[in-house]
Amino acid sequence: MPALEDQQDRLMAAVPNLRRYARALIGNRSRADDLVRDTLEYACSRTATRPCPQDIRPCLLGIMHQRYFAGGGREVSGGSPVRTSEASPVDAALQALPDEQRAILLLIVLERMTCEEVASVIGWSVASVIGSLSLGRDKLRTQLDTAARASLP
Repeated sequence: MPALEDQQDRLMAAVPNLRRYARALIGNRSRADDLVRDTLEYACSRTATRPCPQDIRPCLLGIMHQRYFAGGGREVSGGSPVRTSEASPVDAALQALPDEQRAILLLIVLERMTCEEVASVIGWSVASVIGSLSLGRDKLRTQLDTAARASLP
């Protein structure tokens, strides 16, 4: 049983990271918590047949990524996940990005992953991750610049 307890401890230690990523990805606390729960349930069902890797965070983020995008991402509940009038300009700009670009930006910025780690987590080539990261940063910058100009008197 100590091995099972160790796996459960590692799963629970990853919860804050999963919550942070899910909330930034989805922009809705309730739906993000549902995604975290779904990710952990799926991971727990897998640990019964195979042990968790020592560094479980990339594995869990990969499961979360697959679960989110397999369900159609933000389209699952229809519409935009946040109301831009209630969100900060950065949050609104992030939520306006295409899902995959937002996910890659968040994994790199929030989770401090390298492009190689992100490629492994989401199952893309490193070149595709770099290209999507570049597009996402450019779109984010453009949206923030537009929002800043709109707020000028």
